[in-house]
Amino acid sequence: MSVLSVLSKILERTVHRQLNEYLTKRKLVYDFQSGFRGSYSTDTCLINLTDFIRSEISEGNLVGIVLIDLQKAFDTVDHEILCKKLSVMGVGSIDWFSSYLGGAMCLS
Repeated sequence: MSVLSVLSKILERTVHRQLNEYLTKRKLVYDFQSGFRGSYSTDTCLINLTDFIRSEISEGNLVGIVLIDLQKAFDTVDHEILCKKLSVMGVGSIDWFSSYLGGAMCLS
């Protein structure tokens, strides 16, 4: 067993907590984002979606929905674009994120 993996997990949790707090305080997280947020789940997402559909139907509107399940969606995230978005949101330490993500070119 490696001590590095334990330290890595502690660091990841700390960065996650701080980044989540930063994005939430500045209202940079979509209100209906359910994944990876405390007190939110697939159930809360489905409840919001169901409520929206029922509301629209009761107002006489037509409602359509397209659902897409992307396998390995996180593996398809472009690290350079992610770093640029974090920079635009005012997140500091972009070089650290770049290094952590494998050296993506994160230009501020």
